[in-house]
Amino acid sequence: MPAEPRRVVRHPNVRVMPAIPAITPTATEPESFISRNRTTLLTLTIALGMLLMLVVGLFLGGLGVYLYFNSSKLIETTQKPALPRENSPSRPTRLGPGPESQKYLDQGNENLKNGRFRDAEENFREAVRLSPNNANCLIHLGSSLFHQGKFSEAKDTFQHVTQLPAEKFYLNYAYSYMGRIEWERGYYSLATTSFERAVELAPNDFGSMACLGFVQKLAGNTSEAETNLKKVLAGSNDEELRKIVQKVLDGAQPPTTATDAGLGPGR
Repeated sequence: MPAEPRRVVRHPNVRVMPAIPAITPTATEPESFISRNRTTLLTLTIALGMLLMLVVGLFLGGLGVYLYFNSSKLIETTQKPALPRENSPSRPTRLGPGPESQKYLDQGNENLKNGRFRDAEENFREAVRLSPNNANCLIHLGSSLFHQGKFSEAKDTFQHVTQLPAEKFYLNYAYSYMGRIEWERGYYSLATTSFERAVELAPNDFGSMACLGFVQKLAGNTSEAETNLKKVLAGSNDEELRKIVQKVLDGAQPPTTATDAGLGPGR
């Protein structure tokens, strides 16, 4: 008879362990570039950092040396105000116009001498356009306007000159012409103020001083008029002017307008 299979009898308290699954080996991932070269990269990073620190240190050191040796010059520079823009009212007016304006001034002066006041005005306007705040250009334009009898516009032009930081010569010229304008209009008090300013700027301007004496006498300020007219006699070398002044001091009526004095439009 065949053998009967053997039966395994488990004890009721025995636990059966699960089967352990077979482990299939997996392929190993290749190392990254950073992993393989970590030491080299770390060394390069440190070297670059040190090089950068060296460059920055050299730059700051050089800057410090420069500031040390140039500190006085830098302080002097920073204390000076920045130069204003060209033709700005705050910029000192040049003694002469720029080269771009000179040819128009030359043409205008030629026309002015020959009595072509309208042509002179056009020349001087172009010069002023090129050099808007140049006192030389402006007083020539004002003169051409005055000699055409354009008193309001001429006065505005001369007043513009008086608002510039111009040389005394130009300011004296402007105030003297403003005095002529008011004298021609019969405003003796205003004329007196302008001539007084002209003389204040140029004490040896005996022409303006004589005009001042004339308008003062016309305004009834006889004492002040005589004082100024006597100064003209004492200081002026212009014999023609001295003769006129002497006549007024002797009791003659002074010229009632700039035209009567030979200083009006077209003269």
